[in-house]
Amino acid sequence: MLFSILFRYIFRKLLSSFLVVTPIVAMMIWISISIRYVELIASDGITITILCKLITCLFPGMVGIILPICVLIALIASIHKMRTDNEMTVLITSGKNEASVFAPVMIFSLLAAASEFYVQTVISPEAYKRFDIIQEKLKNQLSMSIVKTRTFNVIGSSIVYIGNKKQSSLEDIFISYIPKDDISNVNIITARRGSMYADKDGNYFIVLDNGCRQELKKDNTLVSSLKFKNFSYDITQFLRRYHYSTGKPNTKTQKELLRYAEAITDQELKRNCVAEYHYRFLSPFVIIINALIVGLLLLKAVGRGERRLDIMKCFAFGALNQVCFLIAKNITTRCGELILANYIAVALVTAILGVHFIRRSVR
Repeated sequence: MLFSILFRYIFRKLLSSFLVVTPIVAMMIWISISIRYVELIASDGITITILCKLITCLFPGMVGIILPICVLIALIASIHKMRTDNEMTVLITSGKNEASVFAPVMIFSLLAAASEFYVQTVISPEAYKRFDIIQEKLKNQLSMSIVKTRTFNVIGSSIVYIGNKKQSSLEDIFISYIPKDDISNVNIITARRGSMYADKDGNYFIVLDNGCRQELKKDNTLVSSLKFKNFSYDITQFLRRYHYSTGKPNTKTQKELLRYAEAITDQELKRNCVAEYHYRFLSPFVIIINALIVGLLLLKAVGRGERRLDIMKCFAFGALNQVCFLIAKNITTRCGELILANYIAVALVTAILGVHFIRRSVR
């Protein structure tokens, strides 16, 4: 009976195992992702706070890989412990069948599958958008780091020299603009002090105080000379600007994917959007199929003596199931005609495993 004492007992065991396994797997994934970005701290001076934000934004997109693994391990660990503690023997001898034990397993798996679908369709696109925005700002800030002190920095058609730099304050500034054509004159700007700032649009300016601006011909003949109290020099035009792409499939919700796929003419990107749209519907079935595999291999009559072999089979088939889904997604990206075949394959596998389990349970 649903929500009976037995149901609640098994469900609590599954939930407790899941809550133990998930932080361990998540931490392993966190460390592996962090290693890829830790170089930014040493080489580019990125703060740990920004690094944590980047990795956190990537995490929801990993749910399609992390959650099925965590659920599979939780199911195997819980049911195997019940077999080891002879709890399965007690249940079988008391008249309970495999379906009674499998009911909380299936409900737990369905809840996990629904959670994965919600994260992939709602949370993950927003997280990827946030990741791209942070990365855009980060790259634009790093592009400013090419302006080194006590060095003649060649930035486009300008040469910039800064004697000293303390945060945004600058000292001993020299800027020379040398046009590429033979008609325009050379401009030389010098100042003892200045500052650097960025506006709300991410444009960078060097503001100079009490300096001098000279205009010279190509033969070094002085054309004009002007002393100023405040002068703003825009160097954004010489920097490489980064803008995050709004056409990435992983940054779009289900509705946005379909609208975007209909609007674009790029066939490859169109296939990527369609494949991403259908993969989000199919990926939760990885958890459901894994639950059926665990039910068939572990919820067997007690006393067979092949417990380790059964666990290895569950891990092997569960991993193979997830790998097949990832391969199917990659193939679908290249050949959109196989989308229907993926739905048929998932439906057949789920139906075959379900029918097989029901037949074994009623024996």
